Amino acid sequence: MPKALYLAMIGNMAFRFLGFLRAPVNTRFFSWVMGTGLVYAGISRLVFQRLEHCPDVTESAIVRFLRLLLGERLGEFYDEEGEAILVDVKGKYRISLLGVALLCLFAVNFLLSFDVVLAKSEASDDVFLNFSSSILALFAIRSLFFVVRDFFTLSTVTRSTLALVLFLMGLEMLTGPAVYVNAFASCVVFASMLALSVGVSTLQQSHAKLPFSALH
Repeated sequence: MPKALYLAMIGNMAFRFLGFLRAPVNTRFFSWVMGTGLVYAGISRLVFQRLEHCPDVTESAIVRFLRLLLGERLGEFYDEEGEAILVDVKGKYRISLLGVALLCLFAVNFLLSFDVVLAKSEASDDVFLNFSSSILALFAIRSLFFVVRDFFTLSTVTRSTLALVLFLMGLEMLTGPAVYVNAFASCVVFASMLALSVGVSTLQQSHAKLPFSALH
């Protein structure tokens, strides 16, 4: 996971550097794509959580597509020792699941970079300031990833909150031209949702630790 995050961060830097050198023309298309993806991610996370079912990654759509495209060149496993992207198996190089994960991260970062470039380019014409601030943010996001991961594994409440946040963020991107949402108000709403989920999860855990006699 750390290697995937590091390589994805390097790729994200490259995407944003190219974007700031030449801002995209039709960025609304990418906002629609990412908005639809976030709405789908929020809904699917709620559905899988409710069914208490974790799908097999080898049966996901992207792996099935790469299996059809690459055939035997796709290795449906992780190289846990060497953490390699390309693995030599019986004289043939195969792309591991780490490579598949990186392809997904690169694709998402590529689409997200357009939205970031557009927002920063509208606020300032200073390419150096826009790019350097993005680099600092990327380092911070990579460091906070593990904190956020642990937070959303506290209970089902925090996992449901994550799905709801993804869904609302997707709606914001889809309805951006028609409905104006203040950035400060959006941050307050998301922060309040997270704080409420933490409070509910804490109460649930403290209630579960009480002895049976105290509950009655």
